Amino acid sequence: MTDLRHVEPFKQLGLALITINNILSGKESGSEKIVRDALIQRFKFTIELFWKTLMALLKLEGIDAKSPKASLKEAYKLEWLDNEDLWLNMLEDRNLTSHTYKEEIAKDIFRKIPTYYEAINQVYTKLKIKYNIQ
Repeated sequence: MTDLRHVEPFKQLGLALITINNILSGKESGSEKIVRDALIQRFKFTIELFWKTLMALLKLEGIDAKSPKASLKEAYKLEWLDNEDLWLNMLEDRNLTSHTYKEEIAKDIFRKIPTYYEAINQVYTKLKIKYNIQ
């Protein structure tokens, strides 16, 4: 039999299954970890909606941006975004949450989400006014 204890994805899968089991069995209702995981998932949804919104608004401006990164770069050129590095880091963090799950990465991204929220909300408000969206 192969010893899989040292294979990182296998270990991470085991931890994820334990968490799901604990939630389903009521052992972890409302825990800090569940709140963190839920916020990270909501962040993933939000950044996905954000770049798709940018893509649609860029199209109104005659710009065809076909990827999240292209959308951010074009929006930065139009001065819709203030800090290109922040946005690229945000996108990188979103990608990290989609492709791996490690406790330290989750904790790091969780700490960044308030800053990310402020940046997204600021641009959302700016674009809502610019395009007179109700």
